Amino acid sequence: LVTDGQRFAFLDARKNELSRGPACPTHVASLLRIPLAPADVAAIVLGDVRRPPNASVSPTVAWDAERGADVLELVTPSQTLRVFFARHGADVDIVGAEALVGGKRRWRTSYEDFGGAGMARMPASIRFAEGTSAYDDGVEIKIKDRTLNEAPLGSAFTLTPSPGVSVKDLGCDG
Repeated sequence: LVTDGQRFAFLDARKNELSRGPACPTHVASLLRIPLAPADVAAIVLGDVRRPPNASVSPTVAWDAERGADVLELVTPSQTLRVFFARHGADVDIVGAEALVGGKRRWRTSYEDFGGAGMARMPASIRFAEGTSAYDDGVEIKIKDRTLNEAPLGSAFTLTPSPGVSVKDLGCDG
């Protein structure tokens, strides 16, 4: 799988097929089972949450006893994004988030097993669930290794099919 945030390409070696097209939520969901925009998925994989455009921030931080974390709400006309923070020693980490639409949970994340120090602290375990589903019914991502801020090669986001590989060009409608 390669993506530059605008387009993606995925080589399925079992099917001998290369799928490519716009990096829209439909394609992201078919590969990672996280039905969000590519920038939102990228933020989740980095243990973060993307601030919704035009979000207002509640001036107070509340306590969420269920998570054992502070919670900050980012409110837009269409949704509320709740971001959960916890102190780990001298560090404060985002330990999860949830999006609410019309008062009902649309999705939630949990970030665990933090490594590194200071600005580079990131979770090694990320869990995602839709609606009121349990994390066990969602997606679990285990990160073994990450390299941050490394400039990619010019060809880093290109997959060229080998002879005999079928190519499937997709639009955002499937």
